[in-house]
Amino acid sequence: MIFKNNSNKFYAYFLFVIFFGNPFLIFFAEEIKWDLDANNKFKKNNKLKWEKYYPEKISEESENEFLKYKFQKDSKINNYFVSENNEVKTNELLYLGFAVPNSYVMHKKDFMIYADQQFPYYKSELEKGASNQNYSVFLSYGINDHMTLMGFFSHSDDPLYSKINNIEKQPANKWISSGLGSRINIFKSNKLLTSLDTSIESWYVKSGGCNGIGCESNSSNIFDKTLDEFKNLNLIGSFALPSTFKISRRTNLVVSPKLTFLPEEQVNENSSGSFYGLNSGIGLGFSHNFNERFHIYNSTYFPLSGKNYFDENLTFKKAIIYNFGFNYSIDPKVSFQSYLTNSFGATPATGILTIPSNNNLILGTRLIYKPTSSDFKENSDISNEYKFEGLSVTNTEIIKPGQILIDFSFDNNAEIWTNINTGISRNFNFEISTGRSNLKQNKENYHSSTYVGSNLQNIRFGGKAILIKQNEYFPITSGIRMTFGRALGDTWPGYLFLENINTINLFEKFRFNITPKIAWTDSDSPIALGSSLIFDINDKYSIILERNTALKNADSNFTSALRISKNRYKFIDLYVSDALSFNDIGEMINAKETYFGFKLGFKF
Repeated sequence: MIFKNNSNKFYAYFLFVIFFGNPFLIFFAEEIKWDLDANNKFKKNNKLKWEKYYPEKISEESENEFLKYKFQKDSKINNYFVSENNEVKTNELLYLGFAVPNSYVMHKKDFMIYADQQFPYYKSELEKGASNQNYSVFLSYGINDHMTLMGFFSHSDDPLYSKINNIEKQPANKWISSGLGSRINIFKSNKLLTSLDTSIESWYVKSGGCNGIGCESNSSNIFDKTLDEFKNLNLIGSFALPSTFKISRRTNLVVSPKLTFLPEEQVNENSSGSFYGLNSGIGLGFSHNFNERFHIYNSTYFPLSGKNYFDENLTFKKAIIYNFGFNYSIDPKVSFQSYLTNSFGATPATGILTIPSNNNLILGTRLIYKPTSSDFKENSDISNEYKFEGLSVTNTEIIKPGQILIDFSFDNNAEIWTNINTGISRNFNFEISTGRSNLKQNKENYHSSTYVGSNLQNIRFGGKAILIKQNEYFPITSGIRMTFGRALGDTWPGYLFLENINTINLFEKFRFNITPKIAWTDSDSPIALGSSLIFDINDKYSIILERNTALKNADSNFTSALRISKNRYKFIDLYVSDALSFNDIGEMINAKETYFGFKLGFKF
């Protein structure tokens, strides 16, 4: 109990009266007797026994109600403009695109991490195309309620997007950026928030040579157009002063002047060449919250001095940078963003740059995880206890937060694939998969040879999110699954895989799944429709029938399996299939011959 506006003396006097001066206590109190031993010392009373007192444990229902209240309360203040109205979460929008920072900060001890992938929306003009993907990871941590620290890393190593004129061989290109940033609130009112946003970064720039594992080829560079490699480690940074104006309860406007320190040239032992140089500009941004789960944003950066893009003639110019996207909260811990932009850099200092050699539209996807956010268990009318994943067709079952599922598949073509899934929130599972395909026994086409490769190690990252859960009013559980990754060969080609997962419990023992899927590649993206029927014979045995039907640039295939699962913590599948593999794009390619194998899974 806390008493405000009273002195310590009054508080002490009050306690004295309550515990010692209350006359009614004498009717219930026992007389205290002090015993002495032979040495005239007080004797220990063995009848008295002191124990710790634990209050009655709060019920699960009460705990959920408390977490719901805390989540709603956090949602009101995460906007930073504190209000008793229904404010909504906006911590995900620390940047409205990296060219235009917002002024928000994280709360004290809040932590956020996201993984991002972006690639050109339009196919490259080069023969066979070039995916020009840029991968990045971003972390932020609230030092206190007025300061946030950030860390970031981005990696791109694809050849230039456009064919460069008047050179001998098309240049290889590599950008690797890593650094730290900070944001400090310097002014706050009910309608205005101003912050200081800074970053310092290490930017590795390589032009010419080659970038694959074990590659020995060469290519021209963009600085002196010879076949010599240019490798430079540059110290770069940015300085911005974003101000966020609260236009209404759900709408904000951002104005952000910005300085970006980029190198003016790149050098090697024999020569040098011009680069971007010091940039200054001003950014304008807009964000609107439709509700607690769905936000949109838009930003435009206007360069005032310096250069931020070069064309196929290696002429450096200015370009306006734009960004439009949305943020959707899957649950309190996990959010998904997607955006269209012409910004290829994925750090605060490189975010003002277009894709090397062009000023093209870029598509980006981003998965955000906030482990410090409050969450609560959902009450569901339908029990969706997890009974493991499908093979070539995904289903909507997910594992609980904190659990891990590992499975291994082996077939008679000596192909081995490994998948690791872990629950990081009540509606989202994160996954990593890796394996090799032996194309000597399989059908070869452009997609299999380019994105799977013969005996090349493949690695992919992604996750599955449940958006709608089956209940007494809606008969379907629906979600999305998205992955990205590469084949680790000479060129490291990659693609984005996306599928919409839908499950219907037809009867107690029958489940039907239908999953439209696409592998977004640089050329002729394959599209297919996956469908599967799972029949539980009993608690131990299940029959799985799967088919992927080609819709565009894909091959139809089937898979049949007998699943043996004595309990919910391990299983074995005995299968027959003619799908190239059970991993993303391999699900949409037909193998040369039907093969057989088994799959083992363990949940911890």
